[in-house]
Amino acid sequence: MKEFETERKESLYTKFYKFGLNIYPAYRRSSGRVRFISDDWKEMHVCIKLGLRNWNINMTVFGGSIYASIDPIFAIQLRNIFGKEYVIWDKEAHIVFKKPIKKKVVASFIIEDEVIEEIRENLKKRGQYYLKLPVEFVDKAGNVHMKATKVMYIATKESYFRKIKKKKDELK
Repeated sequence: MKEFETERKESLYTKFYKFGLNIYPAYRRSSGRVRFISDDWKEMHVCIKLGLRNWNINMTVFGGSIYASIDPIFAIQLRNIFGKEYVIWDKEAHIVFKKPIKKKVVASFIIEDEVIEEIRENLKKRGQYYLKLPVEFVDKAGNVHMKATKVMYIATKESYFRKIKKKKDELK
């Protein structure tokens, strides 16, 4: 079920992937739910709402649950867009909690074609690339409850393993 208007469609594969992700224990415990995955993996929607498993002392959604619900999403998208011949890591995140979450909020994770092309160009030149991607949880009225910026590391396997070997050699 789409949480935002979009022209993109889900495929049978992304529907099954969504189902699997939502029942995967580590993600399920975040209390976030993936609601939509486009067939090209360039758009995903996630929602979270207050429940018995995620409330804090103030009777709002626990910040750890909020972050856990967004944590793997960009990495999943990038892995499916670029494939297994690349190494993809979350490197850092900056989170700003703007308003307490007491009702359902949704986030849209979009990776534009221009960003994908920028990544490909940088991988050709340098073999690795750091990318900042923004996301925010908004309610039905459009109020922003949380803003985050994730820094993703993407590298060719050759570049990544060369970097690891160099670090190991420096430790000797």
